[in-house]
Amino acid sequence: MSAASGRTRFGASGVVFAVAVLLGLLAAVGGLLYSTGRRLLVDVERTERHAEVEAAAASLAEPIELAERLVRTLAEADALERLTRDGVSSADASAHYRQLDAILSELTREEAVLRLEVLSLGFDPPLCGFSREPGDPALDLLEPPGKSSAFQAKASAGSPRQLLVSLVGKVDAPRVAAAWRTGRGWLVYAEVDARRPLERCAQQGGGGTWALASQGAVRWPRGASAPFDREGGQAGTRVLAGEILSQALVTRAGGGWQLLVRVPQSSGFSLETRLTLSAAAMMALVVIGLGIYALRVTNLQTSLDQSERQETELQGTFDAITDPLLVLDRELKVVRTNRVAAEDHGRAARGDDYAQVLVRRGLVDPGAFLEETSQVVSGGLPRHTELVLADPAGERVLLVAQYPVFAADLTVSGVVEHARDVTQTRRLQSQLVQSEKLSTLGEMAAGIAHEVNNPIAVISMFAQLLREELDDLDGGSGALEKVELIEEQAASVGEIVKGLLRFARKSEGVKVRFDARGVPERALALLSHQKLLRDVTLIKEPDASFGALVKVLGDEGQLAQVVLNLIVNACHAMEGKGELTIGVSRGTLSEPPAGIAFGTPDETPARVRLSVGDTGAGIEPAALERIFEPFFTTKPTGEGTGLGLSVGFAIIREHGGCIFVETAPGEGTTFVLDLPDGAAPLADSPSEGETDAQAPSSSEGAAEKGDA
Repeated sequence: MSAASGRTRFGASGVVFAVAVLLGLLAAVGGLLYSTGRRLLVDVERTERHAEVEAAAASLAEPIELAERLVRTLAEADALERLTRDGVSSADASAHYRQLDAILSELTREEAVLRLEVLSLGFDPPLCGFSREPGDPALDLLEPPGKSSAFQAKASAGSPRQLLVSLVGKVDAPRVAAAWRTGRGWLVYAEVDARRPLERCAQQGGGGTWALASQGAVRWPRGASAPFDREGGQAGTRVLAGEILSQALVTRAGGGWQLLVRVPQSSGFSLETRLTLSAAAMMALVVIGLGIYALRVTNLQTSLDQSERQETELQGTFDAITDPLLVLDRELKVVRTNRVAAEDHGRAARGDDYAQVLVRRGLVDPGAFLEETSQVVSGGLPRHTELVLADPAGERVLLVAQYPVFAADLTVSGVVEHARDVTQTRRLQSQLVQSEKLSTLGEMAAGIAHEVNNPIAVISMFAQLLREELDDLDGGSGALEKVELIEEQAASVGEIVKGLLRFARKSEGVKVRFDARGVPERALALLSHQKLLRDVTLIKEPDASFGALVKVLGDEGQLAQVVLNLIVNACHAMEGKGELTIGVSRGTLSEPPAGIAFGTPDETPARVRLSVGDTGAGIEPAALERIFEPFFTTKPTGEGTGLGLSVGFAIIREHGGCIFVETAPGEGTTFVLDLPDGAAPLADSPSEGETDAQAPSSSEGAAEKGDA
């Protein structure tokens, strides 16, 4: 046996195996198609049958609803009600009879109405009536007179105002009968032709059985039994043992009328359908082969879609970063950017040289920076550096972080660069350093004031002793004047030192009640010996209604600091020349000062207001919205930290107040500190942190004079 014959047998067995697999697949597909088709045909037939039964039930509901409407309308007629009252005159009775005739004429216009009458419960001759049967008199409808049908007797014996509906008449002339017993002893009775709707129902039962049932009993056809047991009275269609059982609601009146139809199932596969299924099975083999090819194509397309989706998600992640982000290859060419880097910072695009991007950013000579970036590729180590760029508005500082990207073989395939603009951060740090210097300088000034206070106290003391000695000598008037001048100047220096010590003393957060008029005076005392107010006209505006005191509950030193800062800013705005207006007044919460309010005052109705106004250049609207932001200033670099107003604003908010600013470019600015009135008396036991301001003790005075 040669190897070729072995391969031939193997090839033949492989073909047989493949054919067997295909036949198995064909059988499976054929069975699936057969069962699916069978199920679909059954579902279609069940749906169609249910729709036909529902339509037949709806047509049967029409005469029932018509009969109900006839008896209700006639029973509720006002003329019938009036005729049954006692003491009706003959003239009124005639008018009421005419009205009933008109109602009968209106209600019996429809051809389906066969009979409509009003009977007494004793079944005397009808009060009024209508009959469409030839030779049947309108006022004598009962045959024989004085007798009633079983349905009428049932309605007469029932409860008043209860509507009864039934089917009456012969098999070939069925009618819907409706009866209504009124509260005045009348029975309103109507018959409506139901032949056509029942014939339609009978057509639905062709080849099977049907019945019209109500309250568990078959109403029509007479003597028939229910085609099947109803399932709780619910409408629907189901298939059971090759038969279709349909149940539809006709009307809810009279305990609920339902149409029941039971017909054999006619669904089946015709010859044409069988041929079609056979052709479909043959085509299934072709579809299987094509499906394998389509599956491969689908897998490829899925891979492409997944790659595209991943690319979109990755780019979305890049664009979500608000700092410039670049990806460079080994040759330092841009292969990916985020939106910020492409639009604002360097306008980098895919394929650009990194050197071009650096030049667009503002780096004049990018050679050294490119060399250091190349070392990230060659060395495989991350790099962090600051990049200072030229900008028309000043230098910009970027904090650049570069990270190597490693390939699968651990070689560096590129660089990821993240750049963050830290220009504003550096400026804020510089301002904080300057603020710290000013704070340190203030502490040094406070220490120097303490040191100066002791020799000033000694000079003042010896000047007083010398003046006393000169008073005992004759002719020492000239020397006495000089000694008095020395004492006066020493006292002046002492007051200056005392004010510096009071202003430099740290607040302990203790709130006391004090006279608000002393706050501007305390601030002005610190500036009285400076050049800042030398050429400024000072205008004070006290209120004549103040009385003895204008009390405010708070920290006097902190409020003096706020007023002092406003006075200094006003002098700078006027460039040392102009009118400075300082006022203290009372007001109410319902009548706020003019200007824009910054902050929200507390709910204290009575208010105390400290105002500082100038005749300077005013504040521009764009800057007005930011004047209380930390580190915001309109002064040149080196002349302001931008912390004064923000700190003052925080102090006023802690005191339960707000600040009103009234300004206009070229017309000056007025700041009003709106504070709650502290004139209310203290409680018997003051709470911690709240006391009335007391005069300084002797020990405190000694401390202010140099701790001597």
